[in-house]
Amino acid sequence: MNAPLLRLFFALPCPTDCAESIERWRASTAVTGTVVAPANLHVTLVFLGAQPEQRLPQLIELASLIRLPAFELNLNRLDLWPDGLLHLAPSHTPDGLVQLAGALRQRLQAAEFAFEQRAYRPHLTLARQSGMPEIVSPPSIRWVVREFGLFSSEHANLGVQYRALASWPLV
Repeated sequence: MNAPLLRLFFALPCPTDCAESIERWRASTAVTGTVVAPANLHVTLVFLGAQPEQRLPQLIELASLIRLPAFELNLNRLDLWPDGLLHLAPSHTPDGLVQLAGALRQRLQAAEFAFEQRAYRPHLTLARQSGMPEIVSPPSIRWVVREFGLFSSEHANLGVQYRALASWPLV
């Protein structure tokens, strides 16, 4: 019998007040496509994809060993990738974000986990199959990142939901 698989990723959860600001901006702007639910807004650190459920304790352990300082993240650039992914990105990627994503990748590689290998481009997805809105003044979403988490992507009646499995503080 095959072991159950979980679709996993490490990410920075978007704080509630920031998600509310994004939702107000989207409501006032003609954003097209499939919008990401406010509860699902996040900045991915590492996408793991399908992983055996029995390796979950190992993932939790390796992430718990990371000791890095909190940092400020400012998502102030609205962009659209050719595949229709409308997103916010930082005009300057903070060193703390690069260090955190790098530390996770290093530990995952050492533990022989498979994960997405493309270059890291931090972003917060607003909508899929979208176009650039006519009003292009993006919201400036800024927060002090004090934690990161491991999330599972799960199909539900109302679409995909991201469930937090564990989280760790940044010091």
